[in-house]
Amino acid sequence: ELTYRFTQNGGQIFLVPDAEITDTEPAWNTVGGNISNLRRRVLVLPEIKVFHEVRNRNYMARHYYPGFPPVYWINKFLFLASAYFIGITNRKFSRALLIHQAINAGERMAEKERRSK
Repeated sequence: ELTYRFTQNGGQIFLVPDAEITDTEPAWNTVGGNISNLRRRVLVLPEIKVFHEVRNRNYMARHYYPGFPPVYWINKFLFLASAYFIGITNRKFSRALLIHQAINAGERMAEKERRSK
């Protein structure tokens, strides 16, 4: 999401084949072992990463790739039902609630931008 906004606002990204990059943190999708991304968000990742990743992903989906609304709402329902199930069964209800709030925040961001055009 960050690189997309960067390039949409006139920034440029250059390929530097000989550059060496050292990650200071492991990739978010490798933390926690071989589990689903949803379980990883509910059970493993820090709250701040979960909120921003879910909010930004949902904003991008709603704003740039809105698709067919009924399919979105069905997917949202199933995703949240799964998040709440994982949260409740693992005593992480507040994390499922955070994911729900992040999805709603992404929807509000997309709607605000849609109305401003």
